[in-house]
Amino acid sequence: MRSLVATVIASVAAIALNGGLAIVAGPEPGVFALAVQIAVVSAVGFGAYALIAHALRIQELPSIVGIMADLLRRLRRA
Repeated sequence: MRSLVATVIASVAAIALNGGLAIVAGPEPGVFALAVQIAVVSAVGFGAYALIAHALRIQELPSIVGIMADLLRRLRRA
């Protein structure tokens, strides 16, 4: 139940930010603008989830963070 609450709140934050960035980017943003928008919205969504999960004391949070850190390390090596 806690994970669901954290997911819903983080999703609402990400959707709201995406809507705001879409307004700023205009009706037909370029590929670079879309890539930046995706990266920013993803980072904010993950950050919001991590903060809420920490506040709700979700026990799986260290595992989630570890998996994401491992993925980032793999991308840097490639």
